[in-house]
Amino acid sequence: MKPVVTNLDKLNMEREAYMGVLLPTISVIWDSLRALKAKSFKYPRSLLEYLPENPHSDKRSKCFKNRFLSLFDQMEFLMAPAIHPLFKLPVVRLPNPEKVDAVKSKLLFEALRSPGPKATEGTNSSRLSNKMGKELESWCSEKQRNKLLEQAIFPALFRATWVDVFVKYKTAIPSSAAVKRLFSQGSDIMKATRTSLTSDNFERLVFMKGNMDMLNMELSPEDSE
Repeated sequence: MKPVVTNLDKLNMEREAYMGVLLPTISVIWDSLRALKAKSFKYPRSLLEYLPENPHSDKRSKCFKNRFLSLFDQMEFLMAPAIHPLFKLPVVRLPNPEKVDAVKSKLLFEALRSPGPKATEGTNSSRLSNKMGKELESWCSEKQRNKLLEQAIFPALFRATWVDVFVKYKTAIPSSAAVKRLFSQGSDIMKATRTSLTSDNFERLVFMKGNMDMLNMELSPEDSE
């Protein structure tokens, strides 16, 4: 059961602060359960039968399938990994291929209604949408080799706009106080000396949270020796 436990622990880690990692992690857990179920285990067989499907369940949704797989039909949960540079649209295509076009259209809608993209005299809104759509498709087809989460790995056309969409769908906790609690220690958020988070500072903190693994690697004693 190690693959299942490892991925469940990942969802509890503070550095996994993005909603975009939820569906990819759930997908890995589901695939791990099915792979384990296919093996000829003797003793954990009942557990492997119970966790994915729970055939002995009553009408309440107790099994993994009923509790979590419905999330793959919810647009906001699909949007989050679709705009994540480490996952993109292929993550949506694997579990729910019929939703890919809808997710892409929603991403373009969110990007076009932001303050950044504006149609000029020689470019109407339809041509601008097509141009950004092709840019999005090209970006999604590229394999991301850089694991460092930074603005430079987002689509080049109207990059700031795509970053705004990314931040919007990666922020699972919209409350200002709750967000501060993510980046604070204990009661420090209640001190008068702590200023409110500006949009720029919040964006930097979101990217910083996504890069904590890279930061820990650079600061580890093993690397410094």
